[in-house]
Amino acid sequence: MSVSQLLVPNNLNLYCNSILSPSNQIYWNSRIALTDTNFIGPGSSVASFDAGCAVTNNALTINSMRITLSTAPTAGNGWSFVFYINDVATLLVVNITNTSVTNVNSVNTVHLNPGDKFAVRIAATGSPVAAFGSICLGFN
Repeated sequence: MSVSQLLVPNNLNLYCNSILSPSNQIYWNSRIALTDTNFIGPGSSVASFDAGCAVTNNALTINSMRITLSTAPTAGNGWSFVFYINDVATLLVVNITNTSVTNVNSVNTVHLNPGDKFAVRIAATGSPVAAFGSICLGFN
């Protein structure tokens, strides 16, 4: 698979690269402030799955999802990030709450088949501070 077909540069690439081999990651950022119930696709934050998704050309297994925020949600608030395949939620979920700015799920894995569409859906808990989100997916 040509990873360059899926990569969208962002200001957190070096951090993402230090975690995984650059050939085994997909990363992008929201480029705009996160919005409750929107999907984050490469360079977008939109209300519909189809408008915010990317498509894979090859089979791959996503074995981790790291989310990094530009600003912590503040005490008692948070963001939840759910990985979707073909507009169906999976168990690959990352929650960031209180004063944290990053978290990773490397327990739940998901498999993508050629032609599958994927995106990450955002949900707010309480009233988190506005933030930009960056996503790093590890795969094999």
